Amino acid sequence: MDYFNEFLFFKRKKHLLKYYNHHPKEVGSQLYIRNKQYYDSKGFTSTDCITYALNVMSAAFSEVGNSEAKNTIWKKGHSGIITAQYLVNNLGWETVYINADINHPADGENKHPLAYLQQVKRDGKYYNVPVHHALTNYRPTDKESAQEQGLWKIYKSRGLKVGPTTLNIVDYNTMRKIPFGFGVSNGGMHTWLFAEGYVYEVH
Repeated sequence: MDYFNEFLFFKRKKHLLKYYNHHPKEVGSQLYIRNKQYYDSKGFTSTDCITYALNVMSAAFSEVGNSEAKNTIWKKGHSGIITAQYLVNNLGWETVYINADINHPADGENKHPLAYLQQVKRDGKYYNVPVHHALTNYRPTDKESAQEQGLWKIYKSRGLKVGPTTLNIVDYNTMRKIPFGFGVSNGGMHTWLFAEGYVYEVH
């Protein structure tokens, strides 16, 4: 890693903690919408997951003199996926697809195995964002809980031999070394930041 990237990572981490720990006059966007007049009278501003992420990244880009990236991410910020595409395709960021338990997701929804099988594994992309690495099965769902899910029953009815998930701790420990990342979930409906094993997010 060259000096510029080391410096940029430092700036992102600094602003990540700054905006995460100090937001006395901000309120979640949904609460703000429900009672706009009240929060306006108290001097509060609306925030949400993407606003937090963009604040951190734009401040870091500004400090390292990349005004183009600073301005562009705000233009792309209406969509987490479009923001991710810009970071990957234009700035050379690498992606890590994350799925805690491919076959037996904790919430029992089939969108998780489908996203992996029909996008990541088949096409090497997640909603048209190229996938460079994958971290999967790092938090297997409890076997008894998984067996109660509709997914397990579907597998069985179709004759698919899908057993309990094996823990993948090696890739998880590697992931914890990543200094900074911008994350998207649910097709970009939710965004978050990642640094050295911790997720930072606003709802």
